[in-house]
Amino acid sequence: MTSNNEDEENMEFIPIIADTIKKIAETSTASKKSRKRVRRKLKESPPCKILRHDALPKEVRVGSVFGNKKNMTKFFCSLEINQKVEFIAVGSCSKRYELKCIVEKCGWNVRATRIKNFSLFRVIKYHNNHECSVDARKSNQKHATLNFISEQILEHVRDKKIEVTPAFVESEMKKKFGIDIGYHKAWRAIQKAIASIRETPEENYQILPSYLHMMVHRKLGTYISIKRDKQNRPVIAVDATFLKLKYHGVLFVVVSKDANNQIFPLSFGIADSENNDAYIWFFGEMRKAIQVHRELVFLSDKNQSIANGIRKVYSEAHHGMKFIVDLKKRTCDCLEFQLDELLCSHAIAAINKRYLQKSDYYSKWYSRETWFKTYEGHVNTVADQNAWDIPQNVESEITKPPDVEILQGR
Repeated sequence: MTSNNEDEENMEFIPIIADTIKKIAETSTASKKSRKRVRRKLKESPPCKILRHDALPKEVRVGSVFGNKKNMTKFFCSLEINQKVEFIAVGSCSKRYELKCIVEKCGWNVRATRIKNFSLFRVIKYHNNHECSVDARKSNQKHATLNFISEQILEHVRDKKIEVTPAFVESEMKKKFGIDIGYHKAWRAIQKAIASIRETPEENYQILPSYLHMMVHRKLGTYISIKRDKQNRPVIAVDATFLKLKYHGVLFVVVSKDANNQIFPLSFGIADSENNDAYIWFFGEMRKAIQVHRELVFLSDKNQSIANGIRKVYSEAHHGMKFIVDLKKRTCDCLEFQLDELLCSHAIAAINKRYLQKSDYYSKWYSRETWFKTYEGHVNTVADQNAWDIPQNVESEITKPPDVEILQGR
């Protein structure tokens, strides 16, 4: 996307020449007298800039040129909402666009035609005064469509500092246009704006194989896995969180800590729910990348499916209270000694009782050398999707989203 300033710099000015005027006038269905009047008005009009959908009302007059029909229809849609009036299309095709006021006796109307061999639309007739009463032309705002509303909030959705909620959208539309759109329409407009930025969930599912291929291609050593359902340190933490988007599901996350005691991500996966089969699959794929360590310790909440998955796949590992301290093995029944490989209160008590040096019992993972080594590599981005070079066998793979029950009201 380009900024407004860039658009203004790139605006093209169209000289009005006799041949163009003649062709435009000939496309009109008006009388001979009317066509002469159109030619005269066009000749009197100076060269004009190409207008976009966000043009000011005062910029639009006979002779004005819109970049294309879409820009023109969006402009008049916005004008209708701002002025609280209602228009109807009396003619709309690839070459012509004509509107009039919904009130039959009102003289407000506009007519435009496409310039031959261009996508440009030029206004050839514009009566911009409403002769009807405000009550007679009261609009039901039918043009406050999802497309229109989503375009109004697009920049808000892009701004991570703003929490765009249905209530926020309702407030914005009321403040800018004085209209009430309702909670559910606001919610759907937010989803449409998000989809225009990030694409739809269905589209993202489809490119998942290609995305993972590029991850491996850009960073050798990366391990990936997709299972399609027919229907750093030896202590790692396992948890899951529910996904609240359209297709729901659960995100599995496995983390450890680096030498500076900061969280270091190891693995993640997505499944339909937390159950035995899902965790067995997840840990099975993770084991291909993270080999078994004889002192490997898993920490998690009391979810039984996690315990079953670890027992099935990592049977050699510890998962898991008397607090027995073994300084030789550097373990404690409280598991804190194993978790952070820092001294727990029980280990400190045992060391003090024997007058030993505490520094001898800290893990090598906290050394400066290990910390530097953790970050000596770098993560390559997968680049823009248009630059991907995907093999045919990968590109032909289609990953479909799971079946999901849409709740009523959404």
